[in-house]
Amino acid sequence: MLYYVKWNKHKEQTSAITVGQLGYNCITDKASPDCANFLASYQSKAAELANLVPALTPYIERATGSNKQTLEMLQLVTINLQKRLEVTKQNYDRIGFYEPRDRVMADNITALANRIYPQEKIMVWAHNGHISHSISGYVDTGRTMGSFLAATWGPQLYSIGLFMLRGETANNDGSIMQVQPLLGDSIETYAASLHLAAVFIPFPLQNQAGSGDDWLFRPINFYTWGRYPSQAPITEQFNAVLVIDHSSMPEYVR
Repeated sequence: MLYYVKWNKHKEQTSAITVGQLGYNCITDKASPDCANFLASYQSKAAELANLVPALTPYIERATGSNKQTLEMLQLVTINLQKRLEVTKQNYDRIGFYEPRDRVMADNITALANRIYPQEKIMVWAHNGHISHSISGYVDTGRTMGSFLAATWGPQLYSIGLFMLRGETANNDGSIMQVQPLLGDSIETYAASLHLAAVFIPFPLQNQAGSGDDWLFRPINFYTWGRYPSQAPITEQFNAVLVIDHSSMPEYVR
């Protein structure tokens, strides 16, 4: 019965993921066929997912051990897909798309931590604009995932910003983006002066008088992902940073 439930729900989830991907194109091209297909399919897919969530509860209540955890994960994935469709539908014609998206991502991580892995540590790898505690790198984007997680988890959260000095990064669509030239008075420029392939800089929680760390607690320039200039006290955004000298495009698993 468990395998049937997983297989049956997996097909419906896969279908909803496809619809959600179509909706992503609405943000930049509302007249596209993909956007039109998303709007036409949204209502029925959202209803399917809404029905799936309570339908899984009886199976979860009867399951034990790893089967129970698998079904709980299946239900959380369903809830996350449901929220994704809702966020896309509500915001496809508005500038403020990013905050609702980041709120859902934070809610998903918190649900995993509370429900699936309450005794484990969780590592989340994401764009600096999502994990930073207030700066996304985009204009008028609202709160970041990191800001929601910091409010929920406080000192249990440890955020490491990943920065690069030169090379290439990838856009969401896999296209190449060149890392921009270093800004003056920036975290990248200071790291470059060390002439290291990589440097990890943990930040103190408070300014230590006479220790030479004042620059960490005043506004400083930085790129959120090698391209988007921002300015803020770096210690307000991350608990530490990892700066690498050269980045290159990933090899995608297709």
